[in-house]
Amino acid sequence: MSFWALMTESRCAPACLIRGSLVPRYFFNVVDGRFLPDLEGTPMSGLDAAKDEAVRTAGEMLRDLRNWGGSEWQMHVSDESGTTLIKLTFSAKVIAAE
Repeated sequence: MSFWALMTESRCAPACLIRGSLVPRYFFNVVDGRFLPDLEGTPMSGLDAAKDEAVRTAGEMLRDLRNWGGSEWQMHVSDESGTTLIKLTFSAKVIAAE
């Protein structure tokens, strides 16, 4: 099961019926020299919610990152058709030791 699948509480495909409404599924794919697809996706109320989730999740990933070697990585948020809607790009490098 993907990292993203573990972070979501409900899964259904391709879209979900939540509180009587059909909501779209968004996929939070990571690119760090290789493409790491989110195979499960997460039902979200819309693009704004997906953007908020991408920023929150990327922040958690940066916080938990052990090796800040300066290499770039990205998070691509795509819809159910595979179209990339949001692309976040990150790079972090420790310049001086504490």
